[in-house]
Amino acid sequence: MKEGKSVNKDIKQAIDNIQVPMEKLDDAIEKGLKITELQAKPKKRRAVTFILSSVVTISIIIGLGFVSPTMASVLANVPLLNTIFETTDDPGLKVALNDTNANVLNKTISSNGVSLTIQDIVYDGTRLAFSFVQEKKEEIYPLHIEVNGEIINFSENLRSTQLENGDHMGLIQVYPKEPLPDDFELLVKIHQIGDTKGDWQFNAHITKVKTNSKKIAVGQTGVIDGIQYEVKKLELADTGVSLHLLFHTEMDELFNLERVIQLHVLDENGRTLPIVDEHGSGDEKGMRYEYLFEPIDADVESLTISPFFMPHAIDRKAVIATLHEDQLPLTMSQGKMGDLIVTKLEKQNDQYTMYFESTSAFIFGAHFEQNLLAVEDELGNNLVVTYPKAIANNQYKLVFNKPDEGSIKLKTIELPIMKKDKEAQITVDLSQTE
Repeated sequence: MKEGKSVNKDIKQAIDNIQVPMEKLDDAIEKGLKITELQAKPKKRRAVTFILSSVVTISIIIGLGFVSPTMASVLANVPLLNTIFETTDDPGLKVALNDTNANVLNKTISSNGVSLTIQDIVYDGTRLAFSFVQEKKEEIYPLHIEVNGEIINFSENLRSTQLENGDHMGLIQVYPKEPLPDDFELLVKIHQIGDTKGDWQFNAHITKVKTNSKKIAVGQTGVIDGIQYEVKKLELADTGVSLHLLFHTEMDELFNLERVIQLHVLDENGRTLPIVDEHGSGDEKGMRYEYLFEPIDADVESLTISPFFMPHAIDRKAVIATLHEDQLPLTMSQGKMGDLIVTKLEKQNDQYTMYFESTSAFIFGAHFEQNLLAVEDELGNNLVVTYPKAIANNQYKLVFNKPDEGSIKLKTIELPIMKKDKEAQITVDLSQTE
């Protein structure tokens, strides 16, 4: 696997050279999310496999500093419930959990004095997700997964939160490189948790949840900055929208120290679909990106695929303001990309819901991707409970805790110029099925 090691080394070197604003960004995200990559030996050809993002992971991998650190605390203060699936903001996972084919395991596995309880397992045709509980937060090292006795290739991401009783609850989402059967025998092996090496295993019979999926006719092509790309898969389901794109170029053209490829998908009303996860792989034929978005309403008739390049901002100017609920609106300049305006605060018990908007002509993501807004106390501690959620284009709300004492600080940055190329967009008619 020399080719894979070489490319991964290049990625790591590129990441190490990218400056990330605000020293607390990495620490906040690392505490809320662990990203891993695992690739079993391919049977037919070698491929470079990497994870680019979930909503949170993109900020870690590319180090842009445009994704708010509040993403890392999406699960930071959720109440103690039966399963992390019930607390997630991912509506697709909630649909999957309520299906009769969801697997409730509730099995505790132990090795060398370390225990892990596996709760729920669901497979929706795109991802295999399972929740777990551990007594203290420790990293779970690369997984070994077999389906019907065969090792599979996959990428994964992990997130966790501390519960009121001190335990930690987490969610691992696995994205197989090849489609899995609708029914299969699953075997998962874990070789290390924290500093402890051991043998943790669990198995289960898995049946894909009912998703009412619809495969849309594909093959549409577009061009961005001279790079041709093609729609390879578009599937609509109750659990999400799965989109695969093939960019006919090398990784360096899409991901480098100057810029990185990004994607928004919009419905016919211009609403940006919330992204759940993004990962990709590359070989001699090009770079294949696989995206998962939240499910769409049944009356949506078309989707517009809008790729664009986002520049790495090396020289970032921090913008800091003190938030006073009796001095609104509050305006924070982001330079040539417009202003952030806090328009309203609603207080309930010890929490605030903050409403804000961007005046930029560039439409940001459904969770304020490609931008940054941190809410902290005077000591720099993150106060955010739930990450920004769009209520209209470039209008958002988020929830944060009232600080124990002192003032509330808002932090953002001046952004580099970003724009979308309408000529690069592809509009897909959802009535055209395979």
